[in-house]
Amino acid sequence: SRDVGSVRILAASKAQSPERIKEAAGCGLTLFGENRVQEARQKIAACPSHLEWHMLGHLQSNKVREAVRLAPGDALEVILGKGALDCRVEAVYPENAENLCCGLAFESKGFPEQGEIKRRELAQALRKAGENGKYPVLFDTSPCLLRMKEILPSGRTDYYEPVGFIQQFLLERLEFEKIAGPVANHVTCSARKMGLAKAQKEILSLCAEKVIDTGAACCGFAGDKGFTVPELTASALEGLKERLSPGCESGYSTSLTCEIGLGRHGGIPFYSVVYLADRCAKRKIKAV
Repeated sequence: SRDVGSVRILAASKAQSPERIKEAAGCGLTLFGENRVQEARQKIAACPSHLEWHMLGHLQSNKVREAVRLAPGDALEVILGKGALDCRVEAVYPENAENLCCGLAFESKGFPEQGEIKRRELAQALRKAGENGKYPVLFDTSPCLLRMKEILPSGRTDYYEPVGFIQQFLLERLEFEKIAGPVANHVTCSARKMGLAKAQKEILSLCAEKVIDTGAACCGFAGDKGFTVPELTASALEGLKERLSPGCESGYSTSLTCEIGLGRHGGIPFYSVVYLADRCAKRKIKAV
């Protein structure tokens, strides 16, 4: 059983005025939680300095840096590409991120020169944001990482996609509660080439009672050609719906285009692996 002295009460103070928070503090409360960075900033400045503040819920990616400053000891739900994981990490985004691309979409359409320009542009931006290897770099999809690895210096190991990042940095900090029923697992061509198939299945097995492989060696999207030539994915994913067990209501992968095709032909939604990990994970409580 848990020691009563280890239990602390956190008051959700969102939508409450600094005056009301001060009243609560006068009754002995010291932990307060906010879910809007702007409101938290104003309240922290107006309230007693001994109070401890936490951020609740998901954050917009452009608010992460300030949230870490306002609540530096907090376990933030940091948006990592398409998902969020409860971990002590500050996300740093490259400048002009909305215009950056690994170039795969250009190359797959027959524009290799334009694709290479975008790839080199992204590599330069990531080196700057990561301070030349000081920080690990997370790609939210495995095809992007595989393409970027082709131009990385030999032995460079600070670039990750979701499965590798979870395995390297988060598993030892998290514990998982399995959801009932089966989930579908699709390992992308790029993840398979990088030797991540086993790790991906192990992560899903921590989160679900049963993991069903899609049986598809490739989703058929070929970059993003599947949008304009849907016959590619229809052929590659023929019979997918029949291969999924009854009761399987969701599937997971590491490529958005793959997930679109898999969802279309599998009859269930597919998401990034990060979503399932976020759903099932919580921070490990260290014994004292």
